[in-house]
Amino acid sequence: MEKFAHLRHLEITNQCELVVQLNMVFQDIHIDEEIHSVRNIEDTLGSLRTHTRNKLIKIITDKSAETKDQSEISTYNIPILFKRKLKHSKVLSDDISLKTLLLEDLGKTVVVIFDQEFKLLVNPPLIKSINLPSILYATFSVQPLKFYGLFTDKSSSEFSWFRSKDKITWEKVGSAYDYPISEDDLGYYLKVVCIPVSQKKIRGSPVEIISPRPVQKFPELPRCPFEVRHEYTKDLLQTKDFRFVTYNILSNRYTELNDTFSYCPLEALAIDYRKQLILKELVGYNADIICLQEVDNREFNTYFNTKLADEGYISKYHRKGNNLTEGLLCAMKKSRYKLLSYQQLVYANAIHTKKMFAPLYSLLKKEQSLKNLFMKQSTSLQTTVLKCKEVKRIVVIGNTHLYYHPDATTVRLIQAYMATMYLSYVKERMEQEWKNFVVDVIFCGDFNSSPGGLVYKFLCEGTIPRDDEFHLYFSGNAQWNFTHKLNFISACGTPKYTNYTNDFKSCLDYIFIQRGEIEVKRVIPLPEEELEKYVGLPNEVYPSDHIALVCDLQFKQN
Repeated sequence: MEKFAHLRHLEITNQCELVVQLNMVFQDIHIDEEIHSVRNIEDTLGSLRTHTRNKLIKIITDKSAETKDQSEISTYNIPILFKRKLKHSKVLSDDISLKTLLLEDLGKTVVVIFDQEFKLLVNPPLIKSINLPSILYATFSVQPLKFYGLFTDKSSSEFSWFRSKDKITWEKVGSAYDYPISEDDLGYYLKVVCIPVSQKKIRGSPVEIISPRPVQKFPELPRCPFEVRHEYTKDLLQTKDFRFVTYNILSNRYTELNDTFSYCPLEALAIDYRKQLILKELVGYNADIICLQEVDNREFNTYFNTKLADEGYISKYHRKGNNLTEGLLCAMKKSRYKLLSYQQLVYANAIHTKKMFAPLYSLLKKEQSLKNLFMKQSTSLQTTVLKCKEVKRIVVIGNTHLYYHPDATTVRLIQAYMATMYLSYVKERMEQEWKNFVVDVIFCGDFNSSPGGLVYKFLCEGTIPRDDEFHLYFSGNAQWNFTHKLNFISACGTPKYTNYTNDFKSCLDYIFIQRGEIEVKRVIPLPEEELEKYVGLPNEVYPSDHIALVCDLQFKQN
């Protein structure tokens, strides 16, 4: 049976790793180990051979501590060779760099350790992580979670699903990335086996994962506190009035395989449970415009997009940073609005690619540690432009979820400032294009900023005082002025809570509207006293750790 050795380029650390599964007997010592040798990509083949030999000596030493003379072991001849097998075998020179080795076609190269030969595969696919949800409900589909591979093309990789009552005898039930769980699967454990395949069609070693619990029956949904809020939103608004919702719905990315919400039963934390409540809550608000944060890419494609369309909405979605598995969604009633445009601005990308941000980027470059932190973030601004069908108004909607870290106020301020710059730019552009229309800006989302903080102060006051600590980051740049002229007010004020967990409870979410252009007719009451009955959210009746902000707004007369 052919044996393989794997040589991979570890791009993040710029290293080269050799992996060999060695199974042999050496002087009465049984070796059954996976050997990992790692060197810098600029090192030589000789360095890799020496490192691999030292690894083997360490293994033999550990296994023979009581029976062998340790000084004798260090002198053992452990032959390790790299050979090109053509018509005549040729031993590769120790002077070859590992970078060169990775770039060459090594289809005929073998690694020889003692008398065992291993065919060398360069950058073969490898599954680094794969999991299944903690809870599996019948009638919902399932797919691997946190699937991450090196040199792996997911679309080419092979997936097989099996079920078993006892985790001993397995029956094959599926052969795709997704598996639709049926009522027939109740009480069965599920197992997925993945064979990774690279874009070059190289096949890697298979991996498998078994569900931690058997498939369960989906429970009957309880009556939830948001249904009390629905008593205020039974009516459909018309002409100048419209209902607006912003809501961080808590991504499955942050709940699965994470004990942050350990106070919530796993059955209620499962996305297949929570998304039912989220949809029920959203539909009951009869909103005209909905902005969501932390929407899972998969759940948008397989659930929310279709379900919201059934309710008369057009939904536009952007993955956060264009690369994460969660992101921003804006949905609007197609009976009341025409969608003019939608796009996403990734702050870290835009700051050095868009001309309008060039002075800000020059300033940021003078603070290297701050710049490094800022540029690492995937934080984004989703911008949606709507034309009202009943009145001559254009609405520019900014939807964002600012960087979360409690000690990163300055990063959030720069992100908020960039958002106001860009929203102002879009507003001016729309005013030029739609000269007979009034153009309004609404800026909403999860700002990860409490009332009275600098972000809130900046957005509502339009500036940051010169004596504020924020400016300490920019010493010597007194000419810089962080301002905007959007004249924002918080439509829902500053509720006691919009985020409620066991270790943090505050107001982080807002709907900012332009004073004098739009007025607040009604804010749908938040369940502040009700929340205080709980350790934290989510739970069986609250599907997120945030509370939706809902308000009825009205365009002022032209």
